[in-house]
Amino acid sequence: MIASKTQYELKLTLDGKEVDFTEGETLYEVATRNRKDVPTLCYDERLDAFGGCRLCVVMVEGMNAPVASCTTKAAQGMVVSTSPPEIEKFRKTLVELVVSENKDAAVDPLRGYASQELGDLARRYGADGTRFSGRKSGHSREDDKNPFILRDYDNCISCYRCVRVCAEQEGDFAINIPGPRLRNTDHHRVWRPPRGLTMHLLRPVRPDLPDRSTRR
Repeated sequence: MIASKTQYELKLTLDGKEVDFTEGETLYEVATRNRKDVPTLCYDERLDAFGGCRLCVVMVEGMNAPVASCTTKAAQGMVVSTSPPEIEKFRKTLVELVVSENKDAAVDPLRGYASQELGDLARRYGADGTRFSGRKSGHSREDDKNPFILRDYDNCISCYRCVRVCAEQEGDFAINIPGPRLRNTDHHRVWRPPRGLTMHLLRPVRPDLPDRSTRR
């Protein structure tokens, strides 16, 4: 079998090193495959790229502004820098903004694989939540009688993964965020999961959803 150019001969420069990529791959996929630690708070390999958190931005030579690596397709001859000082400074500011809205970046690891992301990034960028202050986005509903989960919006980071996993994996648009996060009145409602919603898909992407059966 003759190797196709598409599969083996496409190349770009990643942090000074020439690497191969496959047609259709994003810069984020190329970077992570080459062991580059590009941070993100909204990416999930099961879901369509969203580009919401902007933490995965990288510099591409010839482009006027940083681009979201999770939504930018790799192209022949690109010269990409994943973590130059100006990008790291930008990421630090973003993490500080997110941490400033959360009561506690250290979430119980039993809440799912996504639950440690913010805490890890806060430590990485030295974000303690004191640089920015202002109105909080929402609050938990201790009076919510849902027998399965408790939505704790004190820990919501607006990654939209819960919305997207329901829509893309379940085909059930059970959850939505109707407006800008600070004006989202849905944060104050009691939520009832629709019949058939597969909670095992939802809980791993929502660290603010502890299982009531184990909650203390």
